[in-house]
Amino acid sequence: MNKNVTAAVARLQAMLGRTSAQRSSDLIDEALNYLLNQPDNIKPPHVQARNALREARRKLTVRGELMGAHLEREHRATGAPQRDFEHAKTELRDFIAALPKPTDRPLLRIAMAGGGAETIARQFDIKLASARERLSRARSRAWPLWIN
Repeated sequence: MNKNVTAAVARLQAMLGRTSAQRSSDLIDEALNYLLNQPDNIKPPHVQARNALREARRKLTVRGELMGAHLEREHRATGAPQRDFEHAKTELRDFIAALPKPTDRPLLRIAMAGGGAETIARQFDIKLASARERLSRARSRAWPLWIN
């Protein structure tokens, strides 16, 4: 394995040691898998770590979207009562309303309604990259609160 890959892996492992959030751990784990599948990469370690995290984030996002679509199909196929689904949505709305950081609330409400960074960028008149960053940070802050 190239020394730059080794350094990038060490960088990500150090990040993994500093995080306690499950979502961050999953992200770093996927990034490590990505790095280890490219043992001859000669790019600088910081570039490799950044690229691996970006690819891991993309992969987890796609996986989450597929899982959401699958669960929705399952819900429709089983004919489960709609009120069960509505109860979960109400619980999520209440959770968002009680978030400690008020600036996260509108972003997560838009995401819960099916919008994404593009919708946020349009609604708040900001750049798409900024909208993605804000939404990502809001999700990262909300996730540990939601699972506890």
